[in-house]
Formats: sequence, C-alpha cells, structure tokens
Amino acid sequence: MKPFEIILIVVGCLIVVSLIVMIPIWLKIAQVIHRKLFIRKSETDFGHSCSAPENPEHLAMFNEGVEWAKKHEQNKVELDIENDGLKLHGEFYNFGYDKTVIFAPGRCESLMYCYYYAIGYENNNCNVLVIDQRAHGYSEGKYVTAGIKEAQDMIAW
Repeated sequence: MKPFEIILIVVGCLIVVSLIVMIPIWLKIAQVIHRKLFIRKSETDFGHSCSAPENPEHLAMFNEGVEWAKKHEQNKVELDIENDGLKLHGEFYNFGYDKTVIFAPGRCESLMYCYYYAIGYENNNCNVLVIDQRAHGYSEGKYVTAGIKEAQDMIAW
C-alpha cells in the first residue's frame, strides 16, 4: 500500500468514528433545543410580556407598541377563530380604512410585539389585525410548527 492510501484510510476511519460518537450528542442537543423553542409547556410560555426586557432597545420598542395599543383601545375588536381544532386569538384595530394588514409575530412572541410595527401602517391608512400564532399568547396549542401549520392559520384569518 502506498502512503497516500494509508493516509486516506486513516482519515476515513477517523471520520466514521467521529460521526458514530457525535451523532448521539447532536441528537441530544437537537432534542433540548426543540423542547425549549418549539413546545409550549405552560400557558405563560410565549405569552404577553416582553421576551427580552434586559435589552433596552427591545424593551423600548415593546413599550412604544403597548402605548400605541392603549391609545387605540376604542378601535380594538377582540377576535377568535378556530383552525385545525385550535382556538386562535387576534385583535383587529378598525380605523375605517379600505386596506388591512395582518401581523404575525415571530416565534416565542405574542401579538403585542406587532403593535410597534402597526404604528407605520396606521399612519398610512391601514386597519391592523394582530394575531397570536398557535401555541403563543392567548391562542391554543402546544407545538410551534415553524410555519408549517401557521401558514394554514394565516389563510384562516
């Protein structure tokens, strides 16, 4: 055997052994991340509070949005729909315009995070619908499906 072939065999064996050792570790890490980020364990998970109060910019945006919602309380209509066997919650801010924008917050965040972004749309003559995605805020559900079932929820809205 040539030295190059021996080196290839050794490197190949190291790769195979590394994969055999690392795959169970990667799977365990994936399980922990999945449980933490995609499974709602209690009603307070992914709720109606600031998810990063330690970040001053994040907290300022959140608070500014909450103030916007308080200012427009008289325009708010609470809405609930059912999709895929789950009750989903939303708030419709009717300003009497012809257009409506629907805001879906990011994973782990409730409809309150959409208030900040609603300011610009209200200023540009749009009604605003903010929603709690499944397994977030006041909407029912245990699992976040990273857009798979949430897409059907958006169509239902």
